[in-house]
Amino acid sequence: MVNGCSNLYSLDLYNFGTMNVKNMSNMFNGCSNLYKLNLSNFNTQNVTNMWHMFCDCYRLSSLDLSSFNTSNVDNISFMFAGCYNLYYLHLYNFDISNVTDIDYMFADCSNLYKLNLYNF
Repeated sequence: MVNGCSNLYSLDLYNFGTMNVKNMSNMFNGCSNLYKLNLSNFNTQNVTNMWHMFCDCYRLSSLDLSSFNTSNVDNISFMFAGCYNLYYLHLYNFDISNVTDIDYMFADCSNLYKLNLYNF
C-alpha cells in the first residue's frame, strides 16, 4: 500500500476499510520516516499474511496493535524487523495459534523496552 514511502511522516487509517483484505505483507515496509501511525480501527479478521508489514519503519517508537484480529494469520516473519527505534509495542490480543512462520519477527528491535504479549 505505502511500501517504501520514505517521505511519509504520519498516517491515520482509523476508518480505512480493510474488511476484505487478505494480504498485508509489506504494507508499511520501508516507511523509514513514519513516526505516527493510527491503526486502532483496522479490520484484520481475514488477513492471512503480515510478512514484513512494518519492516524498516525506523522512526516508529510506539505502536498499538491491540485491536488486530490475527486468528487467520499464518505468516508474521520480519513483521517489525529493523524497527530499531520501536520502544513500545502493544500486541495484547495477538492470536498466533495459526502462525507457521514467525522468523525474525523482532529482529533489530534493539530499543524495544515495553512489549505487551498478553494472550500471545
